[in-house]
Amino acid sequence: MRLVIGIGIVLISISLCFPALSTEQRRLALVIGNDDYQKVSKLKKAVNDADAMAGELKAAGFAVVQYHNLDYQDMVKAVESFANRVNGGDQVVVFFAGHGVQIKTGGYLLPVDIEAGSERQVEKTSYGLADLTDRLSEAKPSFTLVVVDACRDNPLKSRGRSIGNTRGLSAIEPPKGQMVVYSASKGQQALDRLSEEDESPNSVFTRAFIARMKKPGVRIEEMMREVQDAVEKLAQSVDHEQRPAIYNESRGNFYFFGPTTVNVQTFPPPLSHVGKSQSNALVVHDDTETYFWNDVKAGGSREYFDAYLKKYPNGKYVDLARIELKKMADREKTGKGRENDSNKQTAKQLEARIARIELESWEQAKSGNSISAYDDYLSRYPEGQFAALAQAARKKLVQEAAERERQAREEAASQEMQARKKREAEARVARIEQESWEQAQSVNSISAYDDYLSRYPVGRFVALAQGVRKKLVQEAAELERQAREEAASQEMQARKKREAEARVARIEQESWGQAQSVNSISAYDDYLSRYPEGRFGALAQAARQKLVQESAERERQAREEAVRQEEQARKRREAEARAARIEQESWEQAKSGNSISAYDDYLSRYPDGQFVALAQGARQKLVQEAAELERQVREEAVRQEEQVRKRREAEARAARIEQESWEQTKSVNSISVYDDYLIRYPDGRFAALAQEARQKLVQEAEALAAKIEQESWELAKSENNLSVYENFLSRYPKGRFSVKAQGNYQILLKQKREEEARMMAVQVEQETWELAKSENSVSAYDNYLNKYPDGRFADLCRVASQKILRDDLVYAAKNLFAVTADGVISDAQSGLEWVAGPDENTDYSQAEKWVVTCGVAGGGWRMPTMLELKELYAKGVDTHNFQQIFKTSGAFVWGEPKDWLSAWNFNFRIGKEQWDTRYDSANNRVFGVRARQR
Repeated sequence: MRLVIGIGIVLISISLCFPALSTEQRRLALVIGNDDYQKVSKLKKAVNDADAMAGELKAAGFAVVQYHNLDYQDMVKAVESFANRVNGGDQVVVFFAGHGVQIKTGGYLLPVDIEAGSERQVEKTSYGLADLTDRLSEAKPSFTLVVVDACRDNPLKSRGRSIGNTRGLSAIEPPKGQMVVYSASKGQQALDRLSEEDESPNSVFTRAFIARMKKPGVRIEEMMREVQDAVEKLAQSVDHEQRPAIYNESRGNFYFFGPTTVNVQTFPPPLSHVGKSQSNALVVHDDTETYFWNDVKAGGSREYFDAYLKKYPNGKYVDLARIELKKMADREKTGKGRENDSNKQTAKQLEARIARIELESWEQAKSGNSISAYDDYLSRYPEGQFAALAQAARKKLVQEAAERERQAREEAASQEMQARKKREAEARVARIEQESWEQAQSVNSISAYDDYLSRYPVGRFVALAQGVRKKLVQEAAELERQAREEAASQEMQARKKREAEARVARIEQESWGQAQSVNSISAYDDYLSRYPEGRFGALAQAARQKLVQESAERERQAREEAVRQEEQARKRREAEARAARIEQESWEQAKSGNSISAYDDYLSRYPDGQFVALAQGARQKLVQEAAELERQVREEAVRQEEQVRKRREAEARAARIEQESWEQTKSVNSISVYDDYLIRYPDGRFAALAQEARQKLVQEAEALAAKIEQESWELAKSENNLSVYENFLSRYPKGRFSVKAQGNYQILLKQKREEEARMMAVQVEQETWELAKSENSVSAYDNYLNKYPDGRFADLCRVASQKILRDDLVYAAKNLFAVTADGVISDAQSGLEWVAGPDENTDYSQAEKWVVTCGVAGGGWRMPTMLELKELYAKGVDTHNFQQIFKTSGAFVWGEPKDWLSAWNFNFRIGKEQWDTRYDSANNRVFGVRARQR
C-alpha cells in the first residue's frame, strides 16, 4: 500500500452552476483546519489557512461552518451533519487543511488522533476522500467546493515499516458534476513557505488561491488555471517544482463573485456540538434561534429537541419542543402496548409488509432512476422479484453516463484547444519580454534598463532590472566622482607650476637686483652663469662690459698712480686707512645684502681682507640654498610635464571610449541604446549616424506595436467572451479594432442579460418548489407537478408525495427492533436477538472472549455471521448506517473467523464485508447474537 502525504486538495463538485444565484439557492461551506496532531508531526499553518479561506468564502456569500483540530469521531459527525443540511440545487464549498494520505488507490484525510500502526488502521481511523465525494454527491448540490490543504511531508514515513508514498495523491475520478483540485501534482511536495524569510501566515497554494478567488466575473476553470500558473511560478523562484492538478467532471459555470451580487447565507450549527466546548468547533456567520429550530424540526428525534432545550432554555419554541417530546413519549408507550397485544399478528403480517416494502423500494428506485438508486435496491434485494428489471435499467443508465462522459471529454478537448491558443499568445508576449530583457542585458546601460522597466513595469525581470540599473547608477556616480577628483588634482598641479614659475622669476629678479646693487664683474658673471638665457642677460653683459672697461681704466690709473706713489706715500697711508674704513663699510654692506653677489663683490675687492673667512662662509651657505631651490624647480618642471602627458592620454582614452560606445551601440541596435549614446555624446563624432539609426528603429517599433494589436484582436475574437473584450478595449480604447470589439462586446452583453432572464424563470420554479417543501403536503407537491411536470424537482416531488403516503409503513419497519430492560435487542423480522459489546476498540480475541463469557439474559451468545450483520445495515440511518439502539460509535463489527491470522468484519460505513488481522482493534466493535428465546 502507498500512503501519500503533503498535498493540498481542492475538491469542487459542480452539477449545474449559474452566474447569478436565486434567493433560495443557498451557498454553504464547511471549513476544517487540523494543526494539533497528537501522534504524528504537528503543523503550523493549517488553522491559518482555514481561517483565511473562511473569511474569503464569507465575503463570497457563503454560510460557513468552521472547525479546528477535529478527532475522528468529530470529523465524521461534522461531515455527516453538514451533508444532511445540503439540499438539491445548493452551492457547497468544503475546505480541509491538515495531513492527508494515499493508500492503494484511495485518499484519506487524517484527524488529529490518527493511529498509524498499519495501513489498514489508517484506513479505519481516517476519512476517505472518495467517501466524502460520494456523500456530497448524494445530496445533489448544484455546486460544492471542498478545499484540503494538506501537510508538506509524509508524517508516517519514519514510523518503522513504510506506510504509503512520501508525497503526492494519485489521480481521482470524481463523480459527475464534481471538480477535484490537488495543490501539487503526483510526486510533488506542496510548499508551506518559500524560504526562512517568508513571513506569510498561509501556505503557497492557499495564498495563491484566495488571492484569485476575489476577482469578479472569473469562471472557476479560468481561476484554477491562474492558480496553477501562480503556484508554479512561486515554486520556481526557489528552484522547486509544484503545480496544482485538476480533475474536472463539472457542468455549467461557477463564479465566486459573479456578475450579480450574492447575499450572505446563514447556517445553523451542527447538533453534535451543541452544548460542547467550542475549542474544536467554530461556527462562522449569522446563526439565529429560528434557523436552529428549523434544523431541529428537520432532525425530528428526541436528541434534537433535547439539544434545543439545552441551548435555548427560555427560547421562543420551548413549548413546541416540549409538546413534541411528550408526543414521542406517548408514541413509544402506545407502540409497546400494541406490540405486546399483537405479537402473534405481526408474524403473519410481516411477510406481506416486507413484500410491500420491497415494492416501495422498487418504486422509489424507478422514480429516482439513478445508478445509485438501483444499486441500493439490488444491494437490499439481490434476489428480489424486480432484480432483473433493476439490472436492465441500471445498465441503460451506465451506458447513458458513458455517453455523457464522452461528450464531456469532447467539450474538455475543445476547452483545452482554446486554452492552448491562449497559452501560445501568453508565451509570445513572454518571448517578446524575454527578448527585451536580453537586449537590455546586452546593452547594460541605465537607459536600456529604464526602457525595459517602462515597457514592463510588472514584468518577470523587474527586480533584476532594478537591481542592475541601481548598480550602473552607482558606478556612473563613482566614475563622475573620480573625474572630479582628477580634474581637481590637475588644477592643483597647474597652480603649483604657476607658483614655481613665479618663484623662479622672483629669485631671478632678486639675483639681478643683487648684481645691480653690487655692480661688479664677478656679480654679473655669477648672474650670467646661473641665467645664461635670463630676462636680464643683455643688461648684465652690458653692465659687465662697462665694468671691464672701468676696471681697465682703473688699472691704467693705478699705473699712473704707482708712478706717483712715492710722491703720494703720505696720501697712500691715508688712502689705506680710508680703504680699511671702506672695507669695513663693504663688509657691512655685504652682510646687509646677504647675497652671493654681495659676498663675491666683497671677496673680489678684499681677497685678503680681515672679513674674508666670514664672507666665504656666508657665501657658501647661500650657494647651497640656491642649489636646493633650483633642484626643487627642476623637479616641479618634471612633474608638470608628466601631468601634461597624462592629460593627453586621458583625451585619447575618452576618444577611444566614445568609439567603443558607438560600436557597442551599433551592435545592440535598439532605441534605448541610441538614446543612451546621444545623451552621453550629444555633439559626438557619430551623433548624426545615431539619430538616423534611432529613427529607423522607431518606425520598426511602431510597426511591431501594430502587429501586436492585430494579434490581440485575433485572440479576442477567438476567445469571444466579455472579459477578453473588456481587456482589449482597456489596452486599445482608440485602436483600429475598437469599434468591432465594442460591437462584439454589446452582443455578448445582450446574451448575458437574456441568460439572466432565463435564470429568473428558474428562480420562480425554485420558489414554487421551496413552497411545496415548506407545506410538505400531497396537494402542494401536486400543484408543483401541474405547473412543472418535467421540472428540475419533479422526481423529488413524486418521491416526497409517495413518502407521505408510506410514513406509517416506514414507522412500523423502524420498530421491528425492541429493547428489553437488560439490553437485549430483539429483531422481529429475522427472529434473532442481539446484544452490543463495550463501545471501545476491540481485537478479535477480545471479541471472542467477551461473547463466550457474556451472561446477559442467561448467556448463550455467539459471534454473528456476515449475512446476519448485513441484515442490520440500513443506509442513511444514524451516523454509521445501523439502528441507534445498538449504542456504539464504531463503524466495524467482528464476524466469523477467516483463518488462523485474520477474521471477517462488516464495514457499516460502506455496507460491505471485509477481513482484518485478528490483532487489529482500531474502530472495531463486537455484537453477540442468538436465536430468540421462548
